[in-house]
Amino acid sequence: MSDVPSGSSSYFEFAGNNDFEIKLPSDFLAKLEIALWSVLTYEGCQQATLALVDSKRRIVLSSVSIERLRKKFKGMEVPQEDNFQEIPLNFSLLNKTVVLQMSGLGHSLERKDMKRIQGLFANLESSLFSKASAQEFKESYTNTLKVADHKYQNLLENMLHAVVYHDQAGRITYANPAAELILGLTHDQIFGKTSLDPDWRSIHENGKEFRGEEHPAMQALKTGKPVRNVVMGIQPGKAKKITWILINAIPELKDETMEVSQVLVTFSDISQVKEIRRRIEEKAAMLRSIIESSTESIWAVNTDFLLRYSNSKFVKLCKNLVGETIGIGDNVLDFVPTDKRVFLEQSYRKAFAGEFLEFSDSYLTQQGVQHFRVNINPVFSSDRVIGATVFAKNVTELEQFMQTIKKQNERFREISWLQSHVVRAPLARLMGLLDLLQEDFSIADSDQLGYLEKMKKASLELDKVIREINHKSEDLI
Repeated sequence: MSDVPSGSSSYFEFAGNNDFEIKLPSDFLAKLEIALWSVLTYEGCQQATLALVDSKRRIVLSSVSIERLRKKFKGMEVPQEDNFQEIPLNFSLLNKTVVLQMSGLGHSLERKDMKRIQGLFANLESSLFSKASAQEFKESYTNTLKVADHKYQNLLENMLHAVVYHDQAGRITYANPAAELILGLTHDQIFGKTSLDPDWRSIHENGKEFRGEEHPAMQALKTGKPVRNVVMGIQPGKAKKITWILINAIPELKDETMEVSQVLVTFSDISQVKEIRRRIEEKAAMLRSIIESSTESIWAVNTDFLLRYSNSKFVKLCKNLVGETIGIGDNVLDFVPTDKRVFLEQSYRKAFAGEFLEFSDSYLTQQGVQHFRVNINPVFSSDRVIGATVFAKNVTELEQFMQTIKKQNERFREISWLQSHVVRAPLARLMGLLDLLQEDFSIADSDQLGYLEKMKKASLELDKVIREINHKSEDLI
């Protein structure tokens, strides 16, 4: 900012929305407020405000309200009307338009009233400044604007976001270096082009051609309204690669006619963001495919027991359990049998406390009793549990198979016991009789003795086979 004008002992520095900076004498601002108080009380309005107008921006210099006045003068009647009137004032020192805004007027101001109020503020300015100090203040203010312009120009030249201005005909009148870099064109190649120029080769996200009249800049020119967050793919010049940009178009209106004077277009390169998003979507699609093809019912809940994700098998399971279809945002405890809710709620809470759980459970469904092996795992985010994932594998067929095997094993034990006790008992008696017959010396026929030897050998072989069967049976049981 420039130096403080000489001859004034106290100055008030004022900055509005980083758009511009000015220095006003403190006494001047104090007198402005006094003048506003007089307008408030004399004209009978609820609020009086002085605003500095710069293009479309309105920066408040001073404001008073009936509420503040009523605190000073208790019992003062507040106007009930909500009329609004605005009076332009001439403040030559600021070289800007200053308006007096009055809301809650009890009546409409006539021309003579407006003249009187304008004269009040004109006299206020002239009474405070001499001609010399006024000129010095103007020069100071002009220098301040020059400094501000330099700051804005430096910002435009070095910012990462692209800035482009279109005139009333849609022609580009300005493009900052970021715009040249993103578009891959020089300033001379960009200057004078319109959105209708076919050389842009722009497309929608679905690949459809982006017609020139659909361009945000042309829409803003046509409607006089901002157009925000439009995604566009461009291939300017001879570029082979599509560059994706996110565009905002803001029309700037003339104060007197409210016609569009020019359009400010800002955009940024989101090609990398789109590529990352595409990869995420591809991985998400693959993950969904894997989860959907799983034989398990899979779902996830937050710490309020609300469903955040599920595969179709879990939806089908809930339908079989309670006859209703569960959806995202539903409370999962509402979709389990009443006798299971307390147990499952406790299990979920253990997972929310960071515990990993695994257990078996059974449910009576429309298809009969179904058996499940359930895993509940906590979901962590920045060392904080935000929910739980659940995997429930239907093991009904496995349970039935195991029961079948169990019954078969029981039968096998019975057979093994029969082999080892019932079958071997008569064999042992037979072997004993054979021994007695061989010891009987009355049998002298050699052929008969040969038969006894063969019978003894066969009984021994049979006994060996039975023993081997029993031994192998013991390993299996």
